[in-house]
Amino acid sequence: MIRHKGTQALETKRLILRRATLDDAEAMFHNWASDPKVTKYLTWPTHANVAITQAVLQDWVTCYARQDYYQWMIILKEFDTCPIGSISVVSLDDSQATAEIGYCIGQPWWHQGIMSEALAAVIDYLFEQVGILHVKAKHDTNNPYSGAVMRKCGMRYQGIQLQAGTNNQGPCDIATYLIANHKNTQKNHDSGRSKTDNSVQLVRAASKDASIIQQIQREAFSELLKKYEDHETNPANESIEHITWKITQPDSYYYYIMLAENIVGCIRIVDAKNDTPKRISPLYILPQYRGKGYAQAAILKAEEMHGADHWTLETILQEKGNCHLYEKLGYQKTGQATKVNEKMTLIRYEK
Repeated sequence: MIRHKGTQALETKRLILRRATLDDAEAMFHNWASDPKVTKYLTWPTHANVAITQAVLQDWVTCYARQDYYQWMIILKEFDTCPIGSISVVSLDDSQATAEIGYCIGQPWWHQGIMSEALAAVIDYLFEQVGILHVKAKHDTNNPYSGAVMRKCGMRYQGIQLQAGTNNQGPCDIATYLIANHKNTQKNHDSGRSKTDNSVQLVRAASKDASIIQQIQREAFSELLKKYEDHETNPANESIEHITWKITQPDSYYYYIMLAENIVGCIRIVDAKNDTPKRISPLYILPQYRGKGYAQAAILKAEEMHGADHWTLETILQEKGNCHLYEKLGYQKTGQATKVNEKMTLIRYEK
């Protein structure tokens, strides 16, 4: 049950999070609001003068009268009492007990763990004091550092929505992260599940999508990288340049695996449009979408688009679930195997 308590003061080892005051105008303007590098990927414009900052602060101060309003200034204890950034709940859905958080911080304080410390404090407050069940956050895919802040706080990557947002750079692709309040959601976990929609579509990627694909690959393959330590061959370590090369090859068809507007994974087909076998390399599904039939649906969709006969692929021998999937779809082992290291062997299938 939601118990709105408004913007209460919070304290961490290095920080104080407090309400804004009209006296913060000069610090807010100079420390971050007037800096186009700070606002580059934000949805509000860079402040041209301190009068704009004063107007914004007036609105914030007025809204503090509401118990469902959450807007903090970030104070670094060792700095002084002036704010260096802000963090807030940018949207609330009481019916789903869900809050979305947005934040920004001045350039001199980037890459010091300050924002992740502030975000963790706000998440804890919303979970423990307010009764929020899910906290989410979003960022432009061209701003991966913001995603790193979210991951550091335990938020899980949910996927990318293409051209789903607009900021100071124009239309943008949006990556979403989420963390659940497991103390309050575990009892409703099973009853809240819905039936899976397996109606996936394949949408072809272009060279401009290389950075998005790199981010998806890192999420999809990081566990396998830790497990098998195949640092030279694992897609989690693949460079943007090599991904771009793959996308732009004349016989290469790199697709997003889409469920409605959400990217659930990727599949690349090498198809020379001749008598040589068509090849799947790679195919991957994001962790939160696994076990729902999306990989199988993507393969079947690829066969519809490129023809059902004469296919080949490689997979990890030790990953029995992957082997089972391909064998279920009619692939057979060729007997060819490549030992990558002591933990991992790649085997070839054909169909």
